[in-house]
Amino acid sequence: MDLAFYLIRADHSEKCNNIITVLNDMVDQNPYDNIILFNSQYDRTDNNKKFPIIHINQAKYFRGTLICFDIKSAMITKTFPSPKNQILYIDDLSWTNDHSIPVMFWKSIYDNNNIHLIAKDESIADLLDICWSRPIATIDNINAKELHSVITKI
Repeated sequence: MDLAFYLIRADHSEKCNNIITVLNDMVDQNPYDNIILFNSQYDRTDNNKKFPIIHINQAKYFRGTLICFDIKSAMITKTFPSPKNQILYIDDLSWTNDHSIPVMFWKSIYDNNNIHLIAKDESIADLLDICWSRPIATIDNINAKELHSVITKI
């Protein structure tokens, strides 16, 4: 399987720490898969990094499954022609924070046939289902085993 995480900036925040941990665990659990990180700013010191990092500009040519973790990344990747599948992990409802953004912007991401949604919890999944489209899964604490299981079902 060809799998890539798309993370514009990797720092030492709790969210990035969780994503990098999941990425390392995916490499450990699936040693024969091609698993990479597309990134433009890696502001971390990791002694145990088990994956290659490729600049985010190359993601448009990636032909595997591309996973995003924020709206900005999804906005950029939604027009990429090459990824076989795109997944957006949603841990917060961005449209509730900024009411000045037109609804068509949110529709282009949340109601996009090329982007599969994974919700952090059931309340987010229910709101996405009511407003846009039903997420393919709900994963409270994202981890490699559950994420791999969801990806293989797509």
